[in-house]
Amino acid sequence: MTQAELPEAALADVGSILDYYLAEAGVEVAGRFLDVFEFAIRQIRQEPGIGSPRLALALRSPALRIWPIKGFPHLILYLDLPDGVQIWRVLHSARDIPTHLQD
Repeated sequence: MTQAELPEAALADVGSILDYYLAEAGVEVAGRFLDVFEFAIRQIRQEPGIGSPRLALALRSPALRIWPIKGFPHLILYLDLPDGVQIWRVLHSARDIPTHLQD
């Protein structure tokens, strides 16, 4: 199984999402998000090429992949690298992701 690194930006994204769900929807929904997020990370680690490369061209990053968090409107953006997977960001799917990441 491939290693998965979560840098500070990705951890901050997850923390913000959890804070939002705790405040707006409660502990149960926040816990469900965390469970589904962890499951998605395991899927990515087991099969790194599973994610869509649809933003790779727009962001000029051929290793970039996107994987949805099932049941939630968030996407895991990660880099499929030879030495493992780097979880880059966790963003809401309604965002203009290329513009957001270029800022």
